[in-house]
Amino acid sequence: MIVLLIFGLTLAIGLAQEQFLVRLRAEAPRVKRWGGVILLIVGLWTIAIGIWAEFFSQFFPV
Repeated sequence: MIVLLIFGLTLAIGLAQEQFLVRLRAEAPRVKRWGGVILLIVGLWTIAIGIWAEFFSQFFPV
């Protein structure tokens, strides 16, 4: 019985993984787009902190 359960579990994981990969491939452009947006926001934030360091030092004391 344990052998049947292990084979059943392996089959279920394999099918779930295939469905997951199909969904992930379909969503890849959206993930890339949002990743780019987040990187731009973080980059702009870093530039702003560098330019106005004294102003931000009032809010983020070291």
